[in-house]
Amino acid sequence: MNVLTRFRPLPVLALALAFSMAPARAQDSTSASSSPPSPQDLVTLVVDAPQTAAPGQSVTATIRAQIRSGWHVNANPPSADYMVPTKVELTLPTGYAHRPPIYPKGESHHFAFADEPLSVYEGAIQVKVPFGVAASAKGLQVIHGVFRYQSCNDELCLAPASKPFEIRFTVAGKPAAPVAGTQSEAPPPPAPATPLEPVRAVSTTNPIQRAFDEHGLLAFFLIFLFGLSLNLTPCVYPMMSVTLALFGSREEKSLVKRVPAALVYMLGIAVTYSVLGVVAAFTGSLFGAALQNPIVDIAIALVLVIMALSLFGLYELQVPSSLLSRLSGNSFTGLAGVFFSGLLVGLFAAPCTGPTTVALLAVVAQSGKPLFGFLVFFVLALGLGVPYLILGTYTGLLQRLPRSGMWMVWVKKAFGILLIAVALFYVSLVVAPASSGWVTPVALVLGGLYLGFLEHSARGAPGFTRFQRLAGTIAVALGVWMAVSTPTQGVEWAPFTSQRLAEATRAGKPVVLDFYADWCIPCHELDRSTFTHPKVRQALARFVALKVDLTTDKVADVQALRTRFGVNGVPTVLFLTPEGNEVPDTRVVGFLPPSDFAARAARAASAASVAARPTGTP
Repeated sequence: MNVLTRFRPLPVLALALAFSMAPARAQDSTSASSSPPSPQDLVTLVVDAPQTAAPGQSVTATIRAQIRSGWHVNANPPSADYMVPTKVELTLPTGYAHRPPIYPKGESHHFAFADEPLSVYEGAIQVKVPFGVAASAKGLQVIHGVFRYQSCNDELCLAPASKPFEIRFTVAGKPAAPVAGTQSEAPPPPAPATPLEPVRAVSTTNPIQRAFDEHGLLAFFLIFLFGLSLNLTPCVYPMMSVTLALFGSREEKSLVKRVPAALVYMLGIAVTYSVLGVVAAFTGSLFGAALQNPIVDIAIALVLVIMALSLFGLYELQVPSSLLSRLSGNSFTGLAGVFFSGLLVGLFAAPCTGPTTVALLAVVAQSGKPLFGFLVFFVLALGLGVPYLILGTYTGLLQRLPRSGMWMVWVKKAFGILLIAVALFYVSLVVAPASSGWVTPVALVLGGLYLGFLEHSARGAPGFTRFQRLAGTIAVALGVWMAVSTPTQGVEWAPFTSQRLAEATRAGKPVVLDFYADWCIPCHELDRSTFTHPKVRQALARFVALKVDLTTDKVADVQALRTRFGVNGVPTVLFLTPEGNEVPDTRVVGFLPPSDFAARAARAASAASVAARPTGTP
């Protein structure tokens, strides 16, 4: 019996009721072909809080909960002391004043499993949560809270569940008159119970929301520029490689024909990226979560290999000609094939996240409008795709060089090796994620040996043969240099567990959390370039370093932690105070160079030290 009752396992009555409910549940499971829904899917939250507050001021946040039709949660107080009440709990920083939440009055209903009517909440409810701001508080404040409940319908009750949320506001101005922590505020007039859309808590300090509020339609131009800046991150490596291979092997010599093809290719990238963004915003899934599925990674690798084989001229290797005509870079006869390639490459853009992407996810989720969400992500993706419009247009100039005879076979094979290297990277994410960093140096060495010394397409051109030897030598040397110069010692991370985090909190130690995924290219770049740098290792030495694996995002503790801190993309690095609260304005989203990361870590360490001091300590 995997469905729990609404009662705590204390009185005998609860146990008797649990068994008496078994036939009803069995009948329900027999009549319905699906299992009960997840408790997390039955309640959605929205947090309303003032944007600013003064030091020492009393603040009241409103937690709005929408309960799915046909379900209810127990009221607070519940009808009996053995029932699980709905509760809102806050984790307040030092100096803040606790005050009791103000719960709405429950509705009395009769249910099949109870003789007496029970007090419950249905539909939309609001819980007022007052608290006092610390007199020493300043700047951005993030208050973590938990909404605890148990979902039931007329026949069964699910296991008690909880949903974390955040209250964000900025403390500024002169201190207000202090208010005793034991006092509670009178409840304000109840707001009308209007249906709420299933959105998540959104900070009023969101830079994208602020851009829309202050600049209107001009915000779309700013989003476009943000998308353009994503090309400065390591996530674009596979996209550049595939774009070079696709358009470098196309045979259109006319610029008039190449520009529309490159434009359609960019639109394909934008469509996929936008769909991924909207799905992530409205489902709460990780941005780029499609790459969590090994089947997707293998499928991508297979398509890339098919493209590479076409560049090597190996169509006879039992590959269907109809598939090759659609996928291979040198067989496209229409824009549909180019658009399909853009859709595929859009998957490669999934790890391209940054603070802007995370802010967009929050704005789209709050709006509740899929069309608006698609539009803003489409504009972001157009900015991301502009370099590929240029790259796709002008890469084909190789075809316009004079006397482009057999040596062009060598060029196409070079592009083929580029595609195979990208395919091997995605295969390594499935079979050996820790070894994915070796794909590039190995590809350079083996590709350099083949293209420089074993490939003889242009043996009749002495000048090109010398270029061939030089290019091969440079590739091999670069691959060897990358292999021997890669640092082997980095930050010593421990896998995240709730127990390790709790132990660090009890010991009064600050914590750094690195949310990563095996399929995330910027995550690997952080490990190789940033976390191996001496300054970064020194800056993180005083932190308890925990790695949070979001490769599959199926571990309950990991899901709860991601939801608690609102992590929507990887890599994301958080710094926590000894009390377990996030240090404001220190979050890292996306790749960050060693010097910038070390400065961020030093600022977080300083803030954590201040937070760890006893009250009144100078």
